[in-house]
Amino acid sequence: MVIDHISYAVSDTEGDHTLIACFINSKAPVLFEGVAHTVNAANSLVLKVISASPAACSANPKSAMSSPPELTGSAISLVSVVHIGLAPFSDSLDLWGAEGRELNQAVDVRHHEVGKADEPAIYRIKDELEYSVEIYVWSGASCEPYVADDVQVQFYMMSPYVLKTLSTDTEGLYFTSFKVPDVYGVFQFKMECQRLGCTSLSLSKQVVAWDLVNL
Repeated sequence: MVIDHISYAVSDTEGDHTLIACFINSKAPVLFEGVAHTVNAANSLVLKVISASPAACSANPKSAMSSPPELTGSAISLVSVVHIGLAPFSDSLDLWGAEGRELNQAVDVRHHEVGKADEPAIYRIKDELEYSVEIYVWSGASCEPYVADDVQVQFYMMSPYVLKTLSTDTEGLYFTSFKVPDVYGVFQFKMECQRLGCTSLSLSKQVVAWDLVNL
């Protein structure tokens, strides 16, 4: 279940804070209670419409947590839509009260070693890698490249080991390169894109980094 101790509905004050109030415009909030899910950024037919707040997590409200939750914050999607054509897509969003908001969509998320094309199963520490993603905005009339100078990606394990601002070709493509830290373990590429008037965009992809002598 999605738990949010900040954005819970007033009627859930004495409960387990699983009834969540989502304010997506000036109208009455959307109330959500249910299981968390994530959106595969590589699937261009699925868009996240309502994300959880940064305070949310996915857990069992009836039992104490023995380990940190795997899904937290805006990586949790509360409402997503599947679309095949632009008209059904727009109509579905209207039903959820998202009118007047631009919609961010990420496609073709990639990472690989510099000079190579395929995603490796495991990175070696100190490998040079490249990360890229295409981001577009649907405004209700057309799909245009998202243009900003503050899109960042984290290489994250408990805390960010790398934080990079992505370069852009102003045609929708964002990219950067960096060296895998001299620490082995399970990392995540984490990228969040939030702008006033747009739906939030949150991407997360898990990779393993290991010691050179063990590969």
